[in-house]
Amino acid sequence: MEVAPGHRPPRVGFNAWLERMMPALAYYSARFPPAREAHEAILALFSQRAQREAIRRWGERVSLKHEGIDFAFDLRNSQDLRMFCDLVEGGGYEPGTSHLLRRELHDGVGFVDVGANIGYFTLLAMSLVGPAGHVWAFEPNPDAFVRLRENVALNGGRSNVELFPFALGAVAGRRPLFLSRYLNSRSSFTQQGKSSIEVRVERADSVLGDCHIDCVKVDAEGAELLVLEGFGNMLEQRPDLRLFVEWTWRYSSSRLWGFLNSHFRRIAAIRESSPEQSIRVRDESEIRHFAGNLVCDNRTD
Repeated sequence: MEVAPGHRPPRVGFNAWLERMMPALAYYSARFPPAREAHEAILALFSQRAQREAIRRWGERVSLKHEGIDFAFDLRNSQDLRMFCDLVEGGGYEPGTSHLLRRELHDGVGFVDVGANIGYFTLLAMSLVGPAGHVWAFEPNPDAFVRLRENVALNGGRSNVELFPFALGAVAGRRPLFLSRYLNSRSSFTQQGKSSIEVRVERADSVLGDCHIDCVKVDAEGAELLVLEGFGNMLEQRPDLRLFVEWTWRYSSSRLWGFLNSHFRRIAAIRESSPEQSIRVRDESEIRHFAGNLVCDNRTD
């Protein structure tokens, strides 16, 4: 079913509120699998009612055009539901990050989307970098990759995008990808629940070593450091590269902060509620309970 902008779906704000307002619970749930599973069960419980209402109103499969881009959502999936609600309600999906990426991406830019999921940022980049630019999108979860490919095809399957059904990491090989029992949008190399699938892993420098890259987005549910280590010397070789990376109390560590701090002179926390603002971060203690995206670069502007 096609939904026009302006229709307000059931709100799922309590889910996001719980993620942000209970850092102690999230901290321990990130480190102990039983606590993490209980935490996710709570989050899933509060999203079920909104999910049932949305499916009853629009059906399980929904299409939506947002700022000229066509999206297809499966509202049985919790991540799809949340993204759908964010877009229809008008604020946009991760509006602060989206705003900064729109300023960053223009004709001729090379963009890497690690943890592309169903393709929101991949599609945004496709629409902005033009035929002279290029997008490389990586998604190891098979279900999410199928829908990523469908969304790209829905927008014309342009020649400026390449899709990869595997993960990026520090070491090439195969490793288990754990699937959340309750939140079917989440998959992680950090153990959660008992369900897992084996996926292929490659180093970024072996896949993208000769590519012209200006901007990288990494959302790997706890594997961000492993992904970045796989870039090897690529980060030093591209001093103007800008990195968008997820930081969350669930998984992020001092090792990730040390890596970012040693490779980038400027690190800022993106305020999703205030797209024009980001907060300069100079010490890990300032983002101890932060959940969101950081933007990192070595630029002088």
